[in-house]
Amino acid sequence: MNYGLPYQGSKNRIARRLVDALPAAPVLYDVFCGGCAVTHAAMLSGEYQHFVINDRRGWLPAAFQKAIHGGYAHEDRWISREDFERLKSTDAYAALCFSFGNDCQSYMYAKPLEPYKRALHYAIFWRDFAPWRELCPETADALAAGLALIEDRKQRRVQAGYFIVESLKAQLAAGMLTPDILQKPIYRQIKDTPHRLQCLQSLESLERLQSLESLPGALTAHSGDYREMRFDEPGIIYCDPPYKDTADKSKDYADTSFDAEAFYSWCEAQKLSVYISEYQMPEDRFVCIVEWDKVTRMAAKTTSHVTERLWRPRVQL
Repeated sequence: MNYGLPYQGSKNRIARRLVDALPAAPVLYDVFCGGCAVTHAAMLSGEYQHFVINDRRGWLPAAFQKAIHGGYAHEDRWISREDFERLKSTDAYAALCFSFGNDCQSYMYAKPLEPYKRALHYAIFWRDFAPWRELCPETADALAAGLALIEDRKQRRVQAGYFIVESLKAQLAAGMLTPDILQKPIYRQIKDTPHRLQCLQSLESLERLQSLESLPGALTAHSGDYREMRFDEPGIIYCDPPYKDTADKSKDYADTSFDAEAFYSWCEAQKLSVYISEYQMPEDRFVCIVEWDKVTRMAAKTTSHVTERLWRPRVQL
């Protein structure tokens, strides 16, 4: 199961394990919520009644709150490369669903592929096959006929590639097309994976946003520095701060740089129980209470193994 927003660097893969390691409480304060994966898993656990989420990038908690209230139920915009550059810092749908690897920084589709992905978007969302017919007339009839029988949009996305690939295979086998047709950018992957054509990654991310609708529990969203938060109700504090000396998370605080020492002191000063996700912390001040090995994908064919740990301040034990 996927947890939280489709957001790079989230705790999606270990969210359930993290929540299982946390104690039940009236309120869960998620003070560096990011993609809200932990909050999502906690909402499903039934162990909390109220959730308070916060992030310096206020559009992230706002997007999660919007999603659980059905705010993306009717979203269907196509976001071009130009739209993305204009909207990525203010429009969560554009940033999350049309960025490469959900990094919210770089556009999802390569320039040669963009017009084809746009045409598929038109076909799957709006049953408008004119853009696909202009670019790929050889498979337009098969795509239109196949999708005409499917109402569910997710199934339209899943099946669209199948209709295209089967049409190409049949026409190639019959000699109606030559292998040169596979040089079209949208068809090139078929040479490596003959039965597959990946259609719309952007729609997969939108489906994930839409799946968050109607999660149980009261939610309060904040935007600001963690030190400005108030903890007025009984509960526990969960922290997933920018990891010290780890470049992939330091960008979160690139404008100010994250002060790890100040954060350690803040954790020790809290009256509520604090739980921190970090690879390493000063062991004279913090205790690791649980750890997991995790595989992290750094690039398409590159992975690394890391150990995720959950810590408590020693002064609270």
